[in-house]
Amino acid sequence: MQLKVLDSAVEPINHDEVKAFMGYTAEDQDDTIDLMITGARKWFEDRTGLSVVAKTYKAYFEKEDRDDGWYELPVSPVLATPAITVTVNGVSTTFQQKGLT
Repeated sequence: MQLKVLDSAVEPINHDEVKAFMGYTAEDQDDTIDLMITGARKWFEDRTGLSVVAKTYKAYFEKEDRDDGWYELPVSPVLATPAITVTVNGVSTTFQQKGLT
């Protein structure tokens, strides 16, 4: 199975907010601060399994990925809407979520 993030994450804070917190006014380190924000978010997400930003994933399954006739989703489908649509070999099926908001 392969998992790909389809859209780029919008960081929860930007370099202007970090610079204001630090009291740093120069613009020479903006790129470095942006990299540090992204690195900190990814570190947190990798260690906790939680996502700080909304992401859209696309999963590619092979027949060998099937376990007892079932495919296991690599991430939980936590959406604001009450349904998730899964497409396998061109056939779409909509599942209702239970207990997720």
